[in-house]
Amino acid sequence: MFTGIVQGIGEIISVSTENTVTSFEIKLPNVDDLAIGASVSVNGVCLTVVTITSDIIKFDIIDETIQRTNLGDLSVGDYVNIERSLKFG
Repeated sequence: MFTGIVQGIGEIISVSTENTVTSFEIKLPNVDDLAIGASVSVNGVCLTVVTITSDIIKFDIIDETIQRTNLGDLSVGDYVNIERSLKFG
C-alpha cells in the first residue's frame, strides 16, 4: 500500500528490452531496508524489486505496463518519482 506522497527522486541508469519485458535500473536515494521482492512505486506504478546493487535497483516491467503507463516514454537520464510501500506493525 502507498500513501501517494513522493518520498524521493530516482534517476534511470539503464533501460533494456528482451521479448516482452523491459528492465529499468534506477539509482535511488535511499535503499536502506529495501529487499528483493519489495514493492516500490515508480511514477505511481507499483513495481517489484528484482535486484539490488549498491544504490541501483532493477525492475522488470511487462509490456502491458509499459503500454498503459508513462514508463514507456522514459529513457536513460530521466528522473522518476519514488515512493516506498507502507510498513505495518
